[in-house]
Amino acid sequence: MQNDEVNFEQVFTFAGHAHLYERLGSKLWIYQHWSEEELHILELFLQVYGFNEDQTLFMDDFLYHFRIFKNMHQYHDMSRYPF
Repeated sequence: MQNDEVNFEQVFTFAGHAHLYERLGSKLWIYQHWSEEELHILELFLQVYGFNEDQTLFMDDFLYHFRIFKNMHQYHDMSRYPF
């Protein structure tokens, strides 16, 4: 496992979503190239969004919500929010 992929896994683990990484991590890692900025936004996203372990979540659904959050973060002033 490369160092970048380990960092990617740690983002999920530190946010308390290791279960998501177990289900989606490999697919997400392969599907999209994750820049440092995107990893930071992913970290914020995982802190704000809640994911039920018992509920099925598909990669496309996860990426849909992530992209909305990323867009809001990049194009709106999100600095006033405490996350």
